[in-house]
Amino acid sequence: SMLEENVLIGQGTSVGTKCCITNSVIGPNCKIGNGVLLDRAFLWNDVHIGDGVKIYQSIVCDEAEVKEDVTLNPHCVLTSQVVVGPNKVFPEGTVVSLHPADEEEYDEDEFSDDADVSKEESKVKQKGYNTEEVGLQGRGYLWKAADENDANQEEQRQSLWGLTVKTEEESESESDMSFGSEQIDSRTASPQMDDIKVFQNEVLGTLQRGEEEKISCDNLVLEINSLK
Repeated sequence: SMLEENVLIGQGTSVGTKCCITNSVIGPNCKIGNGVLLDRAFLWNDVHIGDGVKIYQSIVCDEAEVKEDVTLNPHCVLTSQVVVGPNKVFPEGTVVSLHPADEEEYDEDEFSDDADVSKEESKVKQKGYNTEEVGLQGRGYLWKAADENDANQEEQRQSLWGLTVKTEEESESESDMSFGSEQIDSRTASPQMDDIKVFQNEVLGTLQRGEEEKISCDNLVLEINSLK
């Protein structure tokens, strides 16, 4: 396997053969299959990735599973304990959750491993998973995009995903750069999108500081885990 620049791998994680991983953070106790491609991926704790999976600029939360030959195109989010696949391609911006999108109440702990899975299991009895949306072995609900105009959607995408980790030289030359122009209007951003944005910014900031201060990979993984 080939690990390229800006890769952090947590303790207890195993990586199969013929994988290519770049600009990615992988939490502890994850299992990565063979022939996997990860590009700007954020995998939290206890994530399972099957053979032949491709993940581009996406987040996979605690205990989620991506079955073999699944492709996550940029800006996808799989929340805790979701299962997708196998043999499925998810378009850009897909969000899959154990919470049905039409729930009246929003659970603030949706992205944490403390989400109340037992409640979700009882709801599944009333509303089954759509295998056409999440795959034959999938477990979760596909969230539809909010009814907003294209300009607002593009602004949110840039705010959430448009940041990259810069080298030390680039950082020094742009030390006065502000993220103010990338803030989402609070009237249009959902609480869920705000949570993703905050986590993304904090992870990128931690990676930037780790590169500048030469912090060990193990310590960086601990810091990133504490951000959740």
